[in-house]
Order: sequence, then C-alpha cells, then structure tokens
Amino acid sequence: MDFQVIEEIDIFRELFWDILIRMQEYLDRHHIMDEKHPLYVLMDQLSCERAEMLGEKYKNMDDIMKLQGEYEFIRSYMNTLEEQEKKE
Repeated sequence: MDFQVIEEIDIFRELFWDILIRMQEYLDRHHIMDEKHPLYVLMDQLSCERAEMLGEKYKNMDDIMKLQGEYEFIRSYMNTLEEQEKKE
C-alpha cells in the first residue's frame, strides 16, 4: 500500500467520523431510539465500513474512489435530512 492510499484512508476515516456524529446528533434531536430505524442501520454500516478501512479492504486508489462515492452519497443524504429538518 503506498503512502497516498494511507493518507486518503486517514482523511476518509475522519470524514466518515464527522458523518457518524451528524447522524447521531440527528437521531438524538428527533428522539429516535429504534435500532431498526433506517438511519440507525445506515450508521451501523458506516461504522463497520470505517473500521474496515484499517484492514486489507482498501489497498489502492481504485478502492479509495469507491470510498469517495460512498462518502458523497452519505453526505448528500445527511444534507438532505438536515435541510428538511430546517423546513419543519
């Protein structure tokens, strides 16, 4: 694994952590405690994905591009939830 991949993984671990915090804050604000709630499920998957970044799953820049896609989707999803929340 080259140095650039390691740097990118570190960056995405931080970005995913920030999203996880936003998800938890959203759940707390809305008093959602049902672990079957879709946001809880997504948060659990994201947490597992973040942990897997330390393993052998992400070895090259193609793998990093997949992470980027996941991050962009989840960030967009959270932005939409928070924008809708402001309209309520």
